[in-house]
Amino acid sequence: MEILSEFGLTGCKPANFRVNASVRLNSDEGDLLKDATSFRRFIERLFNLTNTRPNIDFPVQQVSQFISKPRISHLQEAALRILKYLKGSLG
Repeated sequence: MEILSEFGLTGCKPANFRVNASVRLNSDEGDLLKDATSFRRFIERLFNLTNTRPNIDFPVQQVSQFISKPRISHLQEAALRILKYLKGSLG
């Protein structure tokens, strides 16, 4: 719940799946994030969660591939999706 509140997603609709299969992450398309530091911190927090939640290991690894040049789509389409999934599976 702490990470959800940190990113303002406590009121979001939970997701049933960890990843959206129709979304392909690309390192060349989309606008770069203005603050890559917060994205890196976010991915670090997700990596810490994989110790207790191994079911998010694969999607976190996929998103972390773009940590050097994160794009808006990486955050919106993949990273936040993982948080929405975690919200739906808190118990």
